[in-house]
Amino acid sequence: MVPGINKAKVFARIIMTPQSAKSLNIVLAGAIKQFEESFGAIQIAQQKGTRADGSPIGFQNLPGQGQEKKSSRG
Repeated sequence: MVPGINKAKVFARIIMTPQSAKSLNIVLAGAIKQFEESFGAIQIAQQKGTRADGSPIGFQNLPGQGQEKKSSRG
């Protein structure tokens, strides 16, 4: 689901083993490479968690909240 869009529906799910996921990754990487050789580089957002225009997507930390490390229990 994407925050701000309240009409998300799941039509299908893909469940696979790590080995199948890696095989799919290899096939997709090859297809992307071939596409980019034919049509040029695919442009994506420069920073993870942002749209192409730079606006944030997903959940963001509230002001004053950082990435604190959780204490490990011994």
